[in-house]
Amino acid sequence: MQFHGLKFGVREIQWVKLGPTYFPMLPARFRLASIAFILILAAVLRFWNLSGLPTGLHGDEGVVGYEARRILQTGSIGPYSPDALGQPTGPIYLVAPVLLVLGNEIITVRLVPALLGTLSVLALFGLIRRFSDEKTALAGAFILAALAWHIHYARIGFPLESWPLVCIFVAWTTLGALEKSDWRWWALAGWVNGCGFYVYNAHPLFFGAAASFALVWEAKSTAAWTKKIAFGAAYVVAALVAANFLIRYALDPLNNYGSHFSMYSTWNQSSWQALPDFGARASFLIARYFSFWGNILVGLTPDYVDGAGLAPLIAPPVFALAVVGMLSFSRRDALTQFSRWIVLVMPLAAVVTIEAFARRPFALAPFLCVLSAVGAAQIVRWGRAKNPLAAKAATWGVAALLVWTPFATFRAYFGTFAHDSRQNWVFCDELTRSIEYMKTLPPERPIYFYSSRWSILYETRRFLAPDLNALNRSREFGAQNSGLTPLAGQSRPVWVLLDSYKTEIDALKARFPGGKEVQGPFSASANGAAFVAYEAPQ
Repeated sequence: MQFHGLKFGVREIQWVKLGPTYFPMLPARFRLASIAFILILAAVLRFWNLSGLPTGLHGDEGVVGYEARRILQTGSIGPYSPDALGQPTGPIYLVAPVLLVLGNEIITVRLVPALLGTLSVLALFGLIRRFSDEKTALAGAFILAALAWHIHYARIGFPLESWPLVCIFVAWTTLGALEKSDWRWWALAGWVNGCGFYVYNAHPLFFGAAASFALVWEAKSTAAWTKKIAFGAAYVVAALVAANFLIRYALDPLNNYGSHFSMYSTWNQSSWQALPDFGARASFLIARYFSFWGNILVGLTPDYVDGAGLAPLIAPPVFALAVVGMLSFSRRDALTQFSRWIVLVMPLAAVVTIEAFARRPFALAPFLCVLSAVGAAQIVRWGRAKNPLAAKAATWGVAALLVWTPFATFRAYFGTFAHDSRQNWVFCDELTRSIEYMKTLPPERPIYFYSSRWSILYETRRFLAPDLNALNRSREFGAQNSGLTPLAGQSRPVWVLLDSYKTEIDALKARFPGGKEVQGPFSASANGAAFVAYEAPQ
Protein backbone atom coordinates (compact mmCIF):
# COMPACT_ATOMS: atom_id res chain seq x y z
CA MET A 1 0.00 0.00 0.00
CA GLN A 2 1.37 3.39 -0.98
CA PHE A 3 0.22 6.88 -0.09
CA HIS A 4 0.83 10.29 -1.52
CA GLY A 5 2.47 13.08 0.44
CA LEU A 6 4.12 16.45 0.01
CA LYS A 7 7.86 16.79 0.03
CA PHE A 8 8.76 20.27 1.17
CA GLY A 9 12.12 21.68 0.14
CA VAL A 10 13.44 25.14 0.76
CA ARG A 11 12.63 26.22 -2.78
CA GLU A 12 10.25 23.63 -4.07
CA ILE A 13 7.18 21.59 -3.37
CA GLN A 14 6.38 18.42 -5.25
CA TRP A 15 4.26 15.33 -4.87
CA VAL A 16 6.21 12.09 -4.38
CA LYS A 17 5.38 8.56 -3.34
CA LEU A 18 6.02 8.00 0.32
CA GLY A 19 6.61 4.31 -0.33
CA PRO A 20 5.20 1.49 1.77
CA THR A 21 3.42 2.94 4.73
CA TYR A 22 4.82 2.13 8.14
CA PHE A 23 1.52 0.50 9.09
CA PRO A 24 0.29 -2.38 6.92
CA MET A 25 -3.22 -2.27 5.49
CA LEU A 26 -5.76 -3.46 8.03
CA PRO A 27 -8.00 -6.44 7.23
CA ALA A 28 -11.28 -5.25 5.73
CA ARG A 29 -13.45 -6.76 8.48
CA PHE A 30 -11.35 -5.23 11.25
CA ARG A 31 -11.36 -1.87 9.49
CA LEU A 32 -15.14 -1.84 9.08
CA ALA A 33 -15.71 -3.07 12.63
CA SER A 34 -13.36 -0.41 13.99
CA ILE A 35 -14.94 2.53 12.20
CA ALA A 36 -18.42 1.22 13.05
CA PHE A 37 -17.46 1.07 16.73
CA ILE A 38 -16.04 4.60 16.59
CA LEU A 39 -19.18 5.96 14.93
CA ILE A 40 -21.41 4.22 17.48
CA LEU A 41 -19.30 5.71 20.28
CA ALA A 42 -19.53 9.15 18.69
CA ALA A 43 -23.30 8.85 18.27
CA VAL A 44 -23.90 7.64 21.82
CA LEU A 45 -21.88 10.50 23.31
CA ARG A 46 -23.74 13.03 21.17
CA PHE A 47 -27.31 11.71 21.11
CA TRP A 48 -27.78 10.15 24.56
CA ASN A 49 -30.22 12.24 26.65
CA LEU A 50 -29.87 15.02 24.07
CA SER A 51 -32.94 16.92 25.27
CA GLY A 52 -31.89 16.68 28.90
CA LEU A 53 -28.22 17.65 28.81
CA PRO A 54 -27.48 20.48 28.82
CA THR A 55 -30.53 21.10 30.96
CA GLY A 56 -32.86 23.75 29.65
CA LEU A 57 -32.68 25.65 26.37
CA HIS A 58 -30.18 28.45 25.79
CA GLY A 59 -31.48 31.67 24.27
CA ASP A 60 -29.18 31.27 21.26
CA GLU A 61 -30.72 27.85 20.68
CA GLY A 62 -34.10 29.54 20.77
CA VAL A 63 -32.94 31.93 18.04
CA VAL A 64 -32.03 28.97 15.82
CA GLY A 65 -35.47 27.49 16.44
CA TYR A 66 -37.59 30.51 15.63
CA GLU A 67 -35.38 31.50 12.70
CA ALA A 68 -35.91 27.98 11.32
CA ARG A 69 -39.64 28.58 11.76
CA ARG A 70 -39.26 31.81 9.79
CA ILE A 71 -37.59 29.84 7.00
CA LEU A 72 -40.61 27.53 6.85
CA GLN A 73 -42.92 30.54 6.70
CA THR A 74 -41.03 32.66 4.16
CA GLY A 75 -38.76 30.21 2.30
CA SER A 76 -35.63 32.28 2.89
CA ILE A 77 -34.29 34.60 5.59
CA GLY A 78 -31.11 35.59 3.78
CA PRO A 79 -27.50 34.70 4.64
CA TYR A 80 -27.39 36.28 8.09
CA SER A 81 -29.60 36.61 11.16
CA PRO A 82 -29.18 39.77 13.25
CA ASP A 83 -30.57 38.08 16.38
CA ALA A 84 -28.27 36.85 19.15
CA LEU A 85 -25.85 39.64 18.11
CA GLY A 86 -25.75 38.20 14.59
CA GLN A 87 -24.82 34.88 13.03
CA PRO A 88 -24.73 33.28 9.56
CA THR A 89 -27.84 31.28 8.76
CA GLY A 90 -26.42 28.38 6.74
CA PRO A 91 -26.89 25.66 9.40
CA ILE A 92 -30.30 27.04 10.37
CA TYR A 93 -31.68 26.01 6.98
CA LEU A 94 -30.86 22.41 7.96
CA VAL A 95 -32.96 22.75 11.12
CA ALA A 96 -36.08 23.92 9.26
CA PRO A 97 -37.17 20.48 7.93
CA VAL A 98 -36.57 18.96 11.38
CA LEU A 99 -38.82 21.63 12.88
CA LEU A 100 -41.50 20.74 10.35
CA VAL A 101 -41.50 17.16 11.66
CA LEU A 102 -40.76 17.52 15.39
CA GLY A 103 -42.22 20.93 16.21
CA ASN A 104 -41.15 23.40 18.89
CA GLU A 105 -39.11 21.05 21.06
CA ILE A 106 -35.58 21.08 22.46
CA ILE A 107 -34.62 18.02 20.42
CA THR A 108 -35.51 19.91 17.22
CA VAL A 109 -32.60 22.36 17.41
CA ARG A 110 -30.13 19.84 18.85
CA LEU A 111 -30.66 16.99 16.42
CA VAL A 112 -28.79 18.56 13.48
CA PRO A 113 -25.65 19.47 15.49
CA ALA A 114 -25.53 15.96 16.97
CA LEU A 115 -25.83 14.41 13.52
CA LEU A 116 -23.22 16.73 11.99
CA GLY A 117 -20.89 16.05 14.90
CA THR A 118 -21.14 12.32 14.30
CA LEU A 119 -20.59 12.78 10.56
CA SER A 120 -17.52 14.90 11.32
CA VAL A 121 -15.90 11.87 12.91
CA LEU A 122 -16.45 9.87 9.71
CA ALA A 123 -15.20 12.78 7.58
CA LEU A 124 -12.03 13.08 9.64
CA PHE A 125 -11.38 9.37 9.25
CA GLY A 126 -11.70 9.77 5.48
CA LEU A 127 -9.41 12.81 5.42
CA ILE A 128 -6.61 11.15 7.40
CA ARG A 129 -6.95 7.85 5.53
CA ARG A 130 -6.70 9.68 2.21
CA PHE A 131 -3.59 11.67 3.11
CA SER A 132 -1.92 9.37 5.67
CA ASP A 133 -2.69 5.77 6.68
CA GLU A 134 -5.57 3.76 8.11
CA LYS A 135 -4.33 3.26 11.64
CA THR A 136 -3.63 6.96 12.07
CA ALA A 137 -7.07 7.62 10.61
CA LEU A 138 -8.74 5.30 13.12
CA ALA A 139 -6.83 6.90 15.98
CA GLY A 140 -7.76 10.42 14.85
CA ALA A 141 -11.42 9.55 14.41
CA PHE A 142 -11.51 7.83 17.80
CA ILE A 143 -9.98 10.86 19.51
CA LEU A 144 -12.48 13.23 17.88
CA ALA A 145 -15.36 10.90 18.79
CA ALA A 146 -14.39 11.16 22.45
CA LEU A 147 -13.27 14.82 22.50
CA ALA A 148 -15.33 16.70 25.09
CA TRP A 149 -14.89 19.98 23.22
CA HIS A 150 -16.51 18.50 20.11
CA ILE A 151 -19.20 16.70 22.13
CA HIS A 152 -20.12 19.90 23.96
CA TYR A 153 -21.13 21.80 20.83
CA ALA A 154 -22.67 18.72 19.21
CA ARG A 155 -25.20 18.66 22.07
CA ILE A 156 -26.18 22.34 21.81
CA GLY A 157 -28.47 23.80 19.18
CA PHE A 158 -25.99 26.43 17.99
CA PRO A 159 -24.89 26.60 14.31
CA LEU A 160 -21.32 25.98 15.51
CA GLU A 161 -21.01 22.20 15.15
CA SER A 162 -21.21 22.36 11.36
CA TRP A 163 -18.07 24.50 11.22
CA PRO A 164 -15.46 21.76 11.89
CA LEU A 165 -17.18 19.55 9.31
CA VAL A 166 -16.89 22.26 6.67
CA CYS A 167 -13.25 22.85 7.67
CA ILE A 168 -12.46 19.14 7.24
CA PHE A 169 -13.71 19.39 3.66
CA VAL A 170 -11.71 22.60 3.20
CA ALA A 171 -8.60 20.65 4.23
CA TRP A 172 -9.51 17.77 1.93
CA THR A 173 -9.98 19.97 -1.15
CA THR A 174 -6.96 22.13 -0.32
CA LEU A 175 -4.61 19.18 -0.07
CA GLY A 176 -6.21 17.70 -3.16
CA ALA A 177 -5.49 20.93 -5.04
CA LEU A 178 -1.83 20.80 -4.02
CA GLU A 179 -1.63 17.20 -5.14
CA LYS A 180 -3.48 17.42 -8.45
CA SER A 181 -2.14 20.77 -9.72
CA ASP A 182 -5.42 21.24 -11.56
CA TRP A 183 -7.24 24.60 -11.64
CA ARG A 184 -10.56 22.82 -11.08
CA TRP A 185 -9.34 21.47 -7.75
CA TRP A 186 -8.14 24.96 -6.81
CA ALA A 187 -11.53 26.38 -7.68
CA LEU A 188 -13.25 23.67 -5.63
CA ALA A 189 -10.99 24.36 -2.63
CA GLY A 190 -11.72 28.09 -2.82
CA TRP A 191 -15.44 27.50 -3.21
CA VAL A 192 -15.64 25.16 -0.19
CA ASN A 193 -13.61 27.58 1.91
CA GLY A 194 -15.87 30.45 0.81
CA CYS A 195 -18.95 28.47 1.87
CA GLY A 196 -17.61 28.47 5.42
CA PHE A 197 -18.60 32.14 5.75
CA TYR A 198 -22.23 31.01 5.95
CA VAL A 199 -21.49 28.76 8.91
CA TYR A 200 -19.86 30.83 11.65
CA ASN A 201 -18.65 34.37 12.27
CA ALA A 202 -15.05 33.34 13.01
CA HIS A 203 -14.53 31.58 9.67
CA PRO A 204 -12.58 34.49 8.15
CA LEU A 205 -9.60 33.52 10.31
CA PHE A 206 -9.76 29.89 9.20
CA PHE A 207 -10.27 31.02 5.62
CA GLY A 208 -7.08 33.07 5.79
CA ALA A 209 -5.13 30.26 7.43
CA ALA A 210 -6.18 27.62 4.88
CA ALA A 211 -5.74 29.95 1.91
CA SER A 212 -2.31 31.12 3.04
CA PHE A 213 -1.14 27.53 3.50
CA ALA A 214 -2.22 26.61 -0.02
CA LEU A 215 -0.90 29.72 -1.75
CA VAL A 216 2.46 29.85 0.05
CA TRP A 217 3.29 26.22 -0.61
CA GLU A 218 2.15 26.42 -4.19
CA ALA A 219 4.40 29.45 -4.60
CA LYS A 220 7.35 27.23 -3.58
CA SER A 221 6.60 24.67 -6.27
CA THR A 222 8.56 24.25 -9.48
CA ALA A 223 5.50 24.98 -11.62
CA ALA A 224 5.54 27.94 -13.98
CA TRP A 225 4.48 31.24 -12.43
CA THR A 226 1.69 31.60 -14.95
CA LYS A 227 0.20 28.36 -13.65
CA LYS A 228 0.67 29.43 -10.02
CA ILE A 229 -1.13 32.71 -10.70
CA ALA A 230 -3.92 30.88 -12.52
CA PHE A 231 -4.40 28.50 -9.56
CA GLY A 232 -4.47 31.38 -7.09
CA ALA A 233 -6.95 33.29 -9.24
CA ALA A 234 -9.22 30.26 -9.53
CA TYR A 235 -9.14 29.87 -5.75
CA VAL A 236 -9.94 33.51 -5.02
CA VAL A 237 -12.64 33.87 -7.67
CA ALA A 238 -14.39 30.66 -6.54
CA ALA A 239 -14.27 31.80 -2.92
CA LEU A 240 -15.78 35.18 -3.85
CA VAL A 241 -18.52 33.48 -5.85
CA ALA A 242 -19.34 31.19 -2.92
CA ALA A 243 -19.40 34.01 -0.36
CA ASN A 244 -21.09 36.48 -2.69
CA PHE A 245 -24.43 36.72 -0.86
CA LEU A 246 -22.89 37.28 2.55
CA ILE A 247 -20.32 39.75 1.17
CA ARG A 248 -23.11 41.87 -0.29
CA TYR A 249 -25.00 41.66 3.01
CA ALA A 250 -21.89 42.76 4.94
CA LEU A 251 -21.16 45.69 2.63
CA ASP A 252 -24.61 47.18 3.17
CA PRO A 253 -24.12 49.68 6.06
CA LEU A 254 -27.77 49.33 7.03
CA ASN A 255 -27.11 45.74 8.16
CA ASN A 256 -24.41 46.83 10.63
CA TYR A 257 -22.60 43.55 10.00
CA GLY A 258 -19.42 44.54 11.85
CA SER A 259 -21.16 45.33 15.15
CA HIS A 260 -20.71 41.77 16.45
CA PHE A 261 -16.93 41.91 16.14
CA SER A 262 -16.74 45.50 17.38
CA MET A 263 -18.58 44.62 20.56
CA TYR A 264 -16.22 41.76 21.45
CA SER A 265 -13.00 43.05 19.88
CA THR A 266 -10.02 43.12 22.21
CA TRP A 267 -8.98 46.44 20.69
CA ASN A 268 -12.19 48.10 21.88
CA GLN A 269 -11.82 47.05 25.52
CA SER A 270 -10.63 49.47 28.20
CA SER A 271 -8.09 46.89 29.43
CA TRP A 272 -6.35 47.05 26.03
CA GLN A 273 -6.58 50.80 25.58
CA ALA A 274 -5.06 51.39 29.02
CA LEU A 275 -1.84 49.53 28.14
CA PRO A 276 0.99 52.08 27.90
CA ASP A 277 3.23 50.85 25.09
CA PHE A 278 3.99 48.21 22.45
CA GLY A 279 5.81 45.91 24.90
CA ALA A 280 2.89 45.84 27.32
CA ARG A 281 0.45 45.13 24.51
CA ALA A 282 2.61 42.36 23.06
CA SER A 283 2.88 40.72 26.50
CA PHE A 284 -0.87 41.05 26.94
CA LEU A 285 -1.60 39.29 23.64
CA ILE A 286 0.92 36.51 24.30
CA ALA A 287 -0.61 35.91 27.71
CA ARG A 288 -4.07 35.67 26.14
CA TYR A 289 -2.78 33.15 23.59
CA PHE A 290 -1.49 30.79 26.26
CA SER A 291 -4.43 31.40 28.58
CA PHE A 292 -6.66 30.02 25.80
CA TRP A 293 -4.94 26.64 26.12
CA GLY A 294 -5.23 26.80 29.90
CA ASN A 295 -8.96 27.48 29.65
CA ILE A 296 -9.46 24.59 27.23
CA LEU A 297 -7.46 22.14 29.32
CA VAL A 298 -8.48 22.95 32.89
CA GLY A 299 -11.18 25.61 32.69
CA LEU A 300 -9.29 28.46 34.32
CA THR A 301 -12.10 30.93 33.60
CA PRO A 302 -15.40 29.19 32.76
CA ASP A 303 -17.32 30.86 29.96
CA TYR A 304 -20.87 31.65 30.99
CA VAL A 305 -21.86 32.32 27.37
CA ASP A 306 -22.28 28.60 26.68
CA GLY A 307 -20.98 26.71 29.71
CA ALA A 308 -17.58 25.92 28.17
CA GLY A 309 -14.81 25.39 30.68
CA LEU A 310 -16.98 24.04 33.47
CA ALA A 311 -15.22 20.74 32.72
CA PRO A 312 -12.00 20.20 30.72
CA LEU A 313 -12.67 20.25 26.98
CA ILE A 314 -9.47 18.40 26.06
CA ALA A 315 -8.23 15.41 28.04
CA PRO A 316 -4.54 15.82 29.05
CA PRO A 317 -3.41 12.65 27.21
CA VAL A 318 -4.98 13.92 23.98
CA PHE A 319 -3.18 17.24 24.35
CA ALA A 320 0.11 15.50 25.21
CA LEU A 321 -0.14 13.36 22.07
CA ALA A 322 -0.93 16.50 20.04
CA VAL A 323 2.22 18.16 21.37
CA VAL A 324 4.22 15.12 20.26
CA GLY A 325 2.60 15.35 16.84
CA MET A 326 3.29 19.07 16.66
CA LEU A 327 6.98 18.51 17.44
CA SER A 328 7.40 15.51 15.14
CA PHE A 329 9.21 17.50 12.47
CA SER A 330 10.14 14.35 10.58
CA ARG A 331 6.46 14.20 9.60
CA ARG A 332 6.42 16.54 6.63
CA ASP A 333 3.35 15.20 4.87
CA ALA A 334 0.77 17.76 3.77
CA LEU A 335 -1.92 16.88 6.31
CA THR A 336 0.39 17.16 9.30
CA GLN A 337 1.78 20.46 8.04
CA PHE A 338 -1.72 21.82 7.43
CA SER A 339 -2.89 20.71 10.88
CA ARG A 340 0.11 22.33 12.59
CA TRP A 341 -0.66 25.61 10.88
CA ILE A 342 -4.35 25.57 11.78
CA VAL A 343 -3.67 24.67 15.42
CA LEU A 344 -1.13 27.49 15.70
CA VAL A 345 -3.29 30.13 14.02
CA MET A 346 -6.84 29.53 15.24
CA PRO A 347 -6.25 30.42 18.93
CA LEU A 348 -5.76 33.99 17.68
CA ALA A 349 -9.56 34.12 17.48
CA ALA A 350 -9.61 33.97 21.28
CA VAL A 351 -6.81 36.55 21.48
CA VAL A 352 -8.42 39.32 19.43
CA THR A 353 -11.88 38.87 21.00
CA ILE A 354 -13.24 38.52 24.52
CA GLU A 355 -15.61 35.88 25.92
CA ALA A 356 -16.68 32.69 24.10
CA PHE A 357 -13.07 31.46 24.18
CA ALA A 358 -14.07 27.92 23.15
CA ARG A 359 -16.34 28.94 20.27
CA ARG A 360 -14.23 31.08 17.99
CA PRO A 361 -11.15 28.80 17.70
CA PHE A 362 -13.36 25.67 17.51
CA ALA A 363 -12.36 24.87 13.91
CA LEU A 364 -8.98 23.65 15.17
CA ALA A 365 -10.56 20.73 17.09
CA PRO A 366 -10.37 18.09 14.31
CA PHE A 367 -6.84 19.15 13.38
CA LEU A 368 -5.74 18.85 16.99
CA CYS A 369 -7.04 15.28 16.76
CA VAL A 370 -4.96 14.78 13.61
CA LEU A 371 -1.86 15.84 15.51
CA SER A 372 -2.79 13.60 18.44
CA ALA A 373 -3.08 10.64 16.07
CA VAL A 374 0.24 11.57 14.45
CA GLY A 375 1.81 11.81 17.91
CA ALA A 376 0.48 8.37 18.82
CA ALA A 377 1.90 6.93 15.57
CA GLN A 378 5.26 8.59 16.20
CA ILE A 379 5.54 7.15 19.71
CA VAL A 380 4.82 3.66 18.40
CA ARG A 381 7.29 4.17 15.56
CA TRP A 382 10.03 5.33 17.95
CA GLY A 383 9.42 2.36 20.22
CA ARG A 384 9.63 -0.13 17.37
CA ALA A 385 12.87 1.46 16.18
CA LYS A 386 14.48 0.72 19.57
CA ASN A 387 13.83 -2.85 20.63
CA PRO A 388 10.92 -5.27 21.18
CA LEU A 389 10.44 -4.22 24.80
CA ALA A 390 10.26 -0.53 23.87
CA ALA A 391 7.89 -1.40 21.04
CA LYS A 392 5.50 -3.18 23.41
CA ALA A 393 5.70 -0.40 25.98
CA ALA A 394 5.00 2.27 23.35
CA THR A 395 2.15 0.35 21.73
CA TRP A 396 0.40 -0.58 24.95
CA GLY A 397 1.03 2.84 26.47
CA VAL A 398 -0.59 4.63 23.54
CA ALA A 399 -3.46 2.12 23.53
CA ALA A 400 -4.05 2.72 27.24
CA LEU A 401 -4.16 6.50 26.72
CA LEU A 402 -6.63 6.17 23.88
CA VAL A 403 -8.89 3.75 25.76
CA TRP A 404 -8.83 5.98 28.84
CA THR A 405 -9.93 9.07 26.87
CA PRO A 406 -13.67 8.27 26.41
CA PHE A 407 -13.94 7.29 30.07
CA ALA A 408 -12.35 10.60 31.09
CA THR A 409 -14.68 12.45 28.74
CA PHE A 410 -17.76 10.67 30.05
CA ARG A 411 -16.80 11.47 33.63
CA ALA A 412 -16.00 15.11 32.81
CA TYR A 413 -19.03 15.90 30.67
CA PHE A 414 -21.75 13.58 31.89
CA GLY A 415 -20.52 13.83 35.46
CA THR A 416 -18.80 17.11 36.35
CA PHE A 417 -20.53 19.27 33.75
CA ALA A 418 -23.97 17.66 34.09
CA HIS A 419 -24.08 18.15 37.85
CA ASP A 420 -22.67 21.68 37.87
CA SER A 421 -25.42 24.14 38.79
CA ARG A 422 -23.76 26.77 36.60
CA GLN A 423 -24.69 24.89 33.42
CA ASN A 424 -28.32 24.86 34.61
CA TRP A 425 -28.05 28.63 34.97
CA VAL A 426 -26.41 29.15 31.55
CA PHE A 427 -29.00 27.02 29.77
CA CYS A 428 -31.99 28.69 31.41
CA ASP A 429 -33.22 25.58 33.21
CA GLU A 430 -35.70 27.44 35.40
CA LEU A 431 -37.21 29.34 32.48
CA THR A 432 -37.43 26.21 30.32
CA ARG A 433 -39.23 24.23 33.03
CA SER A 434 -41.71 27.07 33.57
CA ILE A 435 -42.42 27.18 29.81
CA GLU A 436 -43.08 23.43 29.79
CA TYR A 437 -45.67 24.02 32.50
CA MET A 438 -47.24 27.06 30.83
CA LYS A 439 -47.70 25.10 27.59
CA THR A 440 -50.03 22.72 29.47
CA LEU A 441 -52.45 25.54 30.43
CA PRO A 442 -55.64 26.22 28.47
CA PRO A 443 -54.94 28.95 25.88
CA GLU A 444 -57.73 31.16 27.17
CA ARG A 445 -56.21 31.52 30.66
CA PRO A 446 -53.99 34.62 30.99
CA ILE A 447 -50.53 34.03 32.41
CA TYR A 448 -48.75 36.62 34.55
CA PHE A 449 -45.01 36.02 34.37
CA TYR A 450 -42.61 37.24 37.06
CA SER A 451 -38.84 36.95 36.84
CA SER A 452 -35.92 39.24 37.63
CA ARG A 453 -33.73 37.55 35.00
CA TRP A 454 -35.92 36.69 32.02
CA SER A 455 -38.57 38.51 30.06
CA ILE A 456 -41.46 36.49 28.72
CA LEU A 457 -40.20 37.71 25.32
CA TYR A 458 -36.88 35.89 25.77
CA GLU A 459 -35.73 33.77 22.82
CA THR A 460 -36.25 30.48 24.67
CA ARG A 461 -39.96 31.18 25.09
CA ARG A 462 -40.33 32.61 21.59
CA PHE A 463 -39.26 29.26 20.17
CA LEU A 464 -40.75 26.73 22.60
CA ALA A 465 -44.12 28.44 23.07
CA PRO A 466 -44.68 31.15 20.43
CA ASP A 467 -48.43 31.38 21.03
CA LEU A 468 -48.33 31.56 24.81
CA ASN A 469 -50.95 33.92 26.32
CA ALA A 470 -48.52 35.50 28.78
CA LEU A 471 -47.57 38.97 30.01
CA ASN A 472 -44.55 40.37 31.81
CA ARG A 473 -45.56 41.52 35.29
CA SER A 474 -42.12 41.92 36.85
CA ARG A 475 -40.62 45.31 37.67
CA GLU A 476 -37.33 44.48 35.92
CA PHE A 477 -38.98 44.33 32.50
CA GLY A 478 -40.99 47.51 32.69
CA ALA A 479 -44.40 46.17 33.56
CA GLN A 480 -46.58 49.19 34.38
CA ASN A 481 -48.76 47.04 36.58
CA SER A 482 -46.22 44.91 38.41
CA GLY A 483 -48.39 43.91 41.33
CA LEU A 484 -50.40 40.77 41.84
CA THR A 485 -53.83 42.22 41.07
CA PRO A 486 -55.50 40.71 37.98
CA LEU A 487 -55.77 43.09 35.06
CA ALA A 488 -59.15 44.48 34.07
CA GLY A 489 -61.23 42.10 31.99
CA GLN A 490 -59.08 39.04 32.76
CA SER A 491 -60.40 36.23 34.92
CA ARG A 492 -58.78 33.19 36.46
CA PRO A 493 -55.17 34.17 35.69
CA VAL A 494 -52.16 32.01 36.46
CA TRP A 495 -49.25 33.61 38.26
CA VAL A 496 -45.87 32.06 37.36
CA LEU A 497 -43.12 33.07 39.75
CA LEU A 498 -39.40 32.58 39.18
CA ASP A 499 -36.25 33.37 41.19
CA SER A 500 -36.83 36.15 43.77
CA TYR A 501 -40.56 36.36 42.98
CA LYS A 502 -41.24 32.87 44.32
CA THR A 503 -41.68 34.41 47.78
CA GLU A 504 -44.93 36.02 46.57
CA ILE A 505 -46.74 32.67 46.65
CA ASP A 506 -47.94 33.16 50.23
CA ALA A 507 -49.42 36.56 49.38
CA LEU A 508 -51.25 35.06 46.42
CA LYS A 509 -52.71 32.25 48.49
CA ALA A 510 -53.87 34.74 51.10
CA ARG A 511 -55.50 37.11 48.59
CA PHE A 512 -57.06 34.43 46.38
CA PRO A 513 -57.80 31.43 48.61
CA GLY A 514 -58.91 28.17 47.08
CA GLY A 515 -56.56 28.26 44.10
CA LYS A 516 -54.02 25.64 43.10
CA GLU A 517 -50.34 25.94 43.92
CA VAL A 518 -47.89 24.23 41.51
CA GLN A 519 -44.29 23.58 42.46
CA GLY A 520 -41.94 23.20 39.52
CA PRO A 521 -39.31 20.44 39.33
CA PHE A 522 -36.04 20.77 41.17
CA SER A 523 -33.46 23.01 39.51
CA ALA A 524 -29.84 23.00 40.62
CA SER A 525 -29.40 26.66 39.67
CA ALA A 526 -32.33 27.62 41.92
CA ASN A 527 -31.36 25.08 44.58
CA GLY A 528 -35.04 24.24 44.81
CA ALA A 529 -38.16 24.43 42.66
CA ALA A 530 -37.51 25.87 39.19
CA PHE A 531 -40.68 27.95 39.55
CA VAL A 532 -43.82 28.30 41.63
CA ALA A 533 -47.21 28.88 40.02
CA TYR A 534 -50.60 29.75 41.42
CA GLU A 535 -53.79 29.07 39.46
CA ALA A 536 -56.64 31.34 40.48
CA PRO A 537 -59.76 29.62 41.82
CA GLN A 538 -63.08 29.40 39.97
